[in-house]
Amino acid sequence: MDIKIIFLAIVLSFSPLLLKASGIPTVDVANILQTTTSALENVQQTAHMSTQISNQVQQITQLAQQITQLDRQFNSINGSYAMGNLLNGTAEQTARRYAPDDWNNALKVLKNGASLAGSMSELQNAINAVKLLEAFSKNAAYNTDNLDPTAIRYETEGNAAYTSLGMGRASMKQTSIRLARVESLMGQIDSATDLKAASDLNNRMLGQLNILLNEVIRLQSVQLIQNSEMRARQHDLEGENKSFISDTNPSLL
Repeated sequence: MDIKIIFLAIVLSFSPLLLKASGIPTVDVANILQTTTSALENVQQTAHMSTQISNQVQQITQLAQQITQLDRQFNSINGSYAMGNLLNGTAEQTARRYAPDDWNNALKVLKNGASLAGSMSELQNAINAVKLLEAFSKNAAYNTDNLDPTAIRYETEGNAAYTSLGMGRASMKQTSIRLARVESLMGQIDSATDLKAASDLNNRMLGQLNILLNEVIRLQSVQLIQNSEMRARQHDLEGENKSFISDTNPSLL
């Protein structure tokens, strides 16, 4: 029921009492009704506004929660966790460069009398160690002048073989160290608490695996070079023998 009608009924119910008490009606019922109606309308409007404000506050709270969630999601895929430096400091980077950048420079390691610095010294020590396994030096095998081509070739072939063997041993040691680093990186998996950290750690592990792959390629390259050099020397030796035979007895060709 409309509140205006209820109020009008209340006022009219008291009208006879007012008339009996004074004999002359002194109450402006219409004015009271209008004033009261206006007051009630204001109360209703206030209540409606309060409901609207409450709804708006709830919406703002929900938006704030959504913003907080979006901020967390944004931070989980952005920023830096310094995973690139994980087990990848200056010492680790230097250790990876234990071998020269090409085969010719690797052959010079054995001829270098002075000790090399840093990680290069490990390769030098490895090559020198296997060089000690040589049964006959050039001077012991050839009692000739140092400029004799056969003696020089003998020394060159030996140096190439021992350099390759030394690089293989040094590489095997480095590979074992890098495998330990991969296992250490795997131990960091549980520390990656969000998407960005997990992505950075995965990239770091991929980088380490690429280093191992590069090491495999390096060893394969050394083996290929040495095998190719041996075939080239055999080819030259065959040509030398045929040339000698042709000069001394062409009928044997």
